[in-house]
Amino acid sequence: LCGFISQGSVFDSNIGKLFVKKNEKVKGSVMFNGELESIKAIEKTGIVRVPRPIKVLEDLTQAYIVMEFLEMKSMYSAQFAKFGTQLAKLHLHNIELEKTDPSKYVSKFGFHCQTCCGILPQKNEWNPDWISFYTSKLQEQMDRIKVEQDDEEVEELWLKCKDKIPNLFAGITIKPSLIHGDMWSGNAKQLDDGTPVMYDAACFYGHHEYDLGIAGMFGGFSMSFYDSYHEIIPKEPGFEKRHSLYQLFHYLNHWNHFGDGYRHGSISLMEKLYKD
Repeated sequence: LCGFISQGSVFDSNIGKLFVKKNEKVKGSVMFNGELESIKAIEKTGIVRVPRPIKVLEDLTQAYIVMEFLEMKSMYSAQFAKFGTQLAKLHLHNIELEKTDPSKYVSKFGFHCQTCCGILPQKNEWNPDWISFYTSKLQEQMDRIKVEQDDEEVEELWLKCKDKIPNLFAGITIKPSLIHGDMWSGNAKQLDDGTPVMYDAACFYGHHEYDLGIAGMFGGFSMSFYDSYHEIIPKEPGFEKRHSLYQLFHYLNHWNHFGDGYRHGSISLMEKLYKD
């Protein structure tokens, strides 16, 4: 959403080219700090390339995030497969730490700081229960819609849908994965040498399937991406219904960002989840 929310510029420096985004929103520094900490968390795994994070700055009127500038271009099909593998390995990284390095294992869902999906902040308070954590994320979006829209039809449908959420997780065990948080195809590119890159992250520790929700909303990822991903993390029973549940967050979030154009899609997903 750089361009809709923030403006970016490239600068030469004594440590190489830097990419600087600026934002004039009141809480721009909160958004950028969440992005910086997200990129740091992904970088620390050593699994997938990200722009090297440097610093967040602010003055009286605006905030800035400074990071490494990378020459990137759209992914080719071969890189989609590689990226699918890398994303799956990223999702398994924390889970594997439970056995290989328990002191570094993150056992709860959430994140150590607030992050933003777009300009809107996400509640990332630590929670041992994924269903409770994710339901609160959806409720936060619905609360915003209620304030801005006062849409009784959607509110009633949400209450019915909300009661069905626990059923979608019957029979599966969920452990916290480090997830990108906004993994649509516009936030993934490749370098000239073919190395996949992800950026504009809004991380938290959550169910790995969550990242695939927005990935399927706008297209852009080839089947080789999904095939490679599921070779490492196979689909579990109920995947398709949960996929709709995870898309619901992003439809509601886009509704809160861009307006009523996402109302119909939000209602359709809630009806599907409620009636199934």
